[in-house]
Amino acid sequence: MGVIALIGVGAAAYAISEIESTKDENRKDDAAVTALREDLEVLREQLGGRVDSLEQQVDDAASAQEVERLQSQVEALDKRVKRLDEESGGGAEADELATRLDDLEQRVEDLEDDSDSNN
Repeated sequence: MGVIALIGVGAAAYAISEIESTKDENRKDDAAVTALREDLEVLREQLGGRVDSLEQQVDDAASAQEVERLQSQVEALDKRVKRLDEESGGGAEADELATRLDDLEQRVEDLEDDSDSNN
């Protein structure tokens, strides 16, 4: 009988030890899950900020129609400058206009490049 009682006490002690061990593992798992949730929340906030930034860039970008309209205006202006240059026989004023027109064309091309890279 004493042996059976000792076996029972031993089994009970083992069961209690296993229960405590399981509780410790559950606490560790709970802590890991909590840490992962916190990391996920940080990532969501960062991603939300990046999406907002990209949306703003898209909203600020010139549309393809605007770029085409500007290109048409620049081409028309270029023709007028060339015609005036031919009529006036050249000169410093015509050269300055041509330079300004070249600068304007470059800005339109830059807008087109920006528009293409945002699409």
